[in-house]
Amino acid sequence: MEKWNIKSALFIAFDHESSDSLSEVLIERGYQIFRVSNLSEALNILETEKIELVFIDTAKQSDSAKDVLVGLNSEIKYRDIVKIIIASPLEIKKSQEEYDKLGAYGYIIKPMSQRLISISLDTLIDQLESNKQSGIRRQDYSLLFNNFRDAILVANTNRQIIDCNPAFEELFGYRLDELRGKQTVSVYASEEDYKNLGTSIQDNKDSKGNFNYIVHYRKKDGTVFSGETSVFFKQDDKGNILAFVGSIRDVTERIEGEKALEISLTKYMTLFNSLPIGVTVADEEGKIIERNLMAENLLGISEEKKKQLMIDGKSWKIIRPDGTELPPEEFARVRALKENKLVENVEMGIVKETDDVTWLNVSATPIPLEGYGVVIAFNDITERKQIEAKLKESEAFIINTGEVASVGGWEVDLVNQTVYWSDITRKIHEVPEGYQPTVEEAVKFFPGESREKLTAAMEKAINEGEGYELELEFVSAKGNHRWIKTLGTPVMQEGKCVRFHGVFQDITNQKRSELKLAKYQENLEKLVVERTQELEEANQFLQKKNKDLEEMHKLFIGREFRINELRDELALLKGKLNPS
Repeated sequence: MEKWNIKSALFIAFDHESSDSLSEVLIERGYQIFRVSNLSEALNILETEKIELVFIDTAKQSDSAKDVLVGLNSEIKYRDIVKIIIASPLEIKKSQEEYDKLGAYGYIIKPMSQRLISISLDTLIDQLESNKQSGIRRQDYSLLFNNFRDAILVANTNRQIIDCNPAFEELFGYRLDELRGKQTVSVYASEEDYKNLGTSIQDNKDSKGNFNYIVHYRKKDGTVFSGETSVFFKQDDKGNILAFVGSIRDVTERIEGEKALEISLTKYMTLFNSLPIGVTVADEEGKIIERNLMAENLLGISEEKKKQLMIDGKSWKIIRPDGTELPPEEFARVRALKENKLVENVEMGIVKETDDVTWLNVSATPIPLEGYGVVIAFNDITERKQIEAKLKESEAFIINTGEVASVGGWEVDLVNQTVYWSDITRKIHEVPEGYQPTVEEAVKFFPGESREKLTAAMEKAINEGEGYELELEFVSAKGNHRWIKTLGTPVMQEGKCVRFHGVFQDITNQKRSELKLAKYQENLEKLVVERTQELEEANQFLQKKNKDLEEMHKLFIGREFRINELRDELALLKGKLNPS
């Protein structure tokens, strides 16, 4: 009557004489026998033969029974081997608890006789068959309870507690004898959770594996915690459920951490997508793995292409501020990875598919996480670059205009007693490039009366906050005499002048023209006076001549009048002489 399906057995440290009775019983049942003298040889046999039954004599071996059990348990593949201890009643009484914990399945008492061995083996076989039918073997308990860190609870089909491991007792605070036979509702935080789990068990009872859930449990001291539970259905050969085995892990901290992480992630994503700058995260190869909304807007390309983008200049054209192409080795990302440090303020232009250029100011720093490369932050400086370009044009125009008009700028800091001259101002003074005078040196360029005028105007500006505009003579560093026009505007803080600033214009040519014009005007005025005098004298002469003419005219008219009178008198005389 062969009830056992084990086909081979291993004797450790048995001599032939003491093992004959045991061997005969096993051989009668058709089992192959292997004999070794120590644990090392046993492990070698186990590597090559399918051994399912091991007999360990506590008295005859060089390695202790405890060492053999530990050695067999060191490999997972050997833990299911049935281990039977051959020992005296005293040895079994003394060490059974320890042997049980190490996975001993059963015991045969010495001295051994064939009849006693047969009875013992039959008992062990019946026990083994019974345990196989119930799905719970003593060895399983020993390994599971003593080596598994999670709490394990075993319940029958009525959901009554039949066993638990030490980890369960430690987690919940109960001893097994306090729970055995009680409904599992005893360890749930609420009856509703208990009922809901019962429904889940019914829904999943046809499952060949296990199912997982998180439920609230209550400890003996009343503490409630979140337990992640995995339930396994122990079934017989026909698929009938024999017991429920559940492993429970306290995940309260994990859940709280997940909630905190979710909150942090929500905050991060909200901040990430609301930042007014573009932010991308790239791997070590430069491929973008994360980007915020601003980055998408600034990159300005299709969603499909974004998935293929590399931040190394291969997927788009990148240019320097001077318009030349920016090589990958100058990228902030590449430099940050190579130098393993923050790289800031790299200006580059992205030439889009439309040939428009988006100018970015880019910073990158390495991310010390596996699978990540760098985080890249960039802001759109296109408008600034456009303004700068216009400003440069304006500055160039102003500089050109200033050079043409010989107009420079200057500033005097009264707090620090420093003077600033622009390039054109230095050019007018004929001093070297970069020369910046002291206040005293600046004033010395003005000779005599001009220095007095300038000093007086500055003192008035300092005391009264009144600006000035002066035309002064000055002598350049090379000794050239010039005329300048200077305007000064005081800057007041809390009623006190802290600095001046203004313009400085070379008006030498203009002044010379004015002087020439003044000289010409002076000569013209003198000539006018002279001509006026001549005209007056001529007028007086003409007036005299006119008077003489008038007298002569009067004499002429009188003479004509007298001639006419004489003619009349002569005619009268003739008439008297010839009275016809």
